Amino acid sequence: MAIALPSPVTYAWGTVVTGSGVGLTYNGNLRAIGEVTTPQSRSQVFSAVYVVSYAALSLLSLAAGLLAPGWV
Repeated sequence: MAIALPSPVTYAWGTVVTGSGVGLTYNGNLRAIGEVTTPQSRSQVFSAVYVVSYAALSLLSLAAGLLAPGWV
């Protein structure tokens, strides 16, 4: 929506809304994972979650950076 409407206010509002949604979802997922894992395996499971999360975010950023020169 912010791309269709070139408004800084719309862009800022969209950033706040989507950032809040992602943060709440991520927090909820971590809480759910913490409840279903045993204390002995919790650190291993959280380590795996963090590795997958950061890899997913970084791969999308890298792909966008690689595709950006061809987009312009």
